[in-house]
Parts: sequence; structure tokens; C-alpha cells
Amino acid sequence: AAAATWPIGAAWQANLGAIRQASAELGDTAGSLTAAAGLAAAESHFRAALSAAPGQRSANLRLALMLMSGGRYADALPHASAAWKADRGSLTTRKALGLAYVWNGDLSRAEPLLRSVPGIVEELNTWGWWRTSRQEPGLALLAYRMSLLLDPHQDHVRRATLELERTYRSPARPAR
Repeated sequence: AAAATWPIGAAWQANLGAIRQASAELGDTAGSLTAAAGLAAAESHFRAALSAAPGQRSANLRLALMLMSGGRYADALPHASAAWKADRGSLTTRKALGLAYVWNGDLSRAEPLLRSVPGIVEELNTWGWWRTSRQEPGLALLAYRMSLLLDPHQDHVRRATLELERTYRSPARPAR
């Protein structure tokens, strides 16, 4: 921990976290308890880097992405914001913050960040489909609604959105 008391130490901790994260997500043990332990270790490294240098772009970005991947959207938002503030010219940090706003339900803040991201409408539509297939209608609706804000001329997405709203708000099924 003493090594993480100045920017070089913070970069070192961020790099160690990146290695642990990549190993956990891409290794033979992906999805296992071993991978979960690796992600927890990665999070610890990122947090050590941020304790020494709170604005460290890489640690904030990677931690935000990891938290979002784990469904911890509210926890991810301040890290995505800090990464973007550290590097406003980066498409990666802008997209990460925009998606963090989407998953937290703040589409009005997400829209200007995502508007010019190449391929984002198609990506959001894929997220909507995937979230629907995983029985996560609230997240699917957020993805589809954001997609429609960016490109309102998508009849198939509008139909999918209306169907989700009907299905998950009917008296037989409470809203999720």
C-alpha cells in the first residue's frame, strides 16, 4: 500500500487491477468463484490507485466498467464521471459515462454524451434484446428508450418497447 501514495504508485495499482480484471474475465475460470475472487482483487487494486490519485483515468474507467458489468450501476456512475472529467476528449470515457447514465435511468444526461458515438444505436438495440432475453425488462426498456431518443425512426424498436411496456405493466405482472 505504501507504493500507492503518489501517481506512479497509483498507475502501478491501476495496472495490477487491469491484469487481474483481464485474467478473471478472459481466463479459463471466467464466471467461476475463482474469477469472482480475481474481480474482487482487481477492484481492490483500482480502489488503492484511487485512494492515492482520485482522478486516475484508467482506474476510474476500468472500475466503472467492471461495476456496470456486475450490475452495480449506481456505484459505477461516479467513477465513469471521474474518468470522463480526467479525459473529456476520449470516446471511451464519454461512452462509459453515457452508458452509466442510461443504466441509472438518466437518459437526458446520457443523450448528449452518446449522440455522436459511432454504432451506439445498434449497440443499444442489442442491449435491449439481450436484457429482454435475460428477463431484465427495466434495463431493456432503458436501452430501447435511449436508442429511440437518438434515432426516433425505428419502428421495430418502438414496437419492441411498446410490447415490453404492455407485458411488464399488465395487472398480471407488476412492473420491474
